[in-house]
Amino acid sequence: MTRLTEDEARALAQTALVNEANSENLVLVSLETVETGPVWIFQTATIGAQWEVRIEDQTGSVLGVKRLGLR
Repeated sequence: MTRLTEDEARALAQTALVNEANSENLVLVSLETVETGPVWIFQTATIGAQWEVRIEDQTGSVLGVKRLGLR
């Protein structure tokens, strides 16, 4: 299972995007298991230029913020 709830992980992802994009429309894309444990993956629900945020469940740290599909 996970240490964070989905709402806690989403709040961390929203904070990570505060200066980049409208973080209110973040959706959970997946919860992946990697060597260090679960990783929450959120994306903005926009067409064309989405943002993706990865949150490490164990520590609550942001593993990455990147822009996808930039046109």
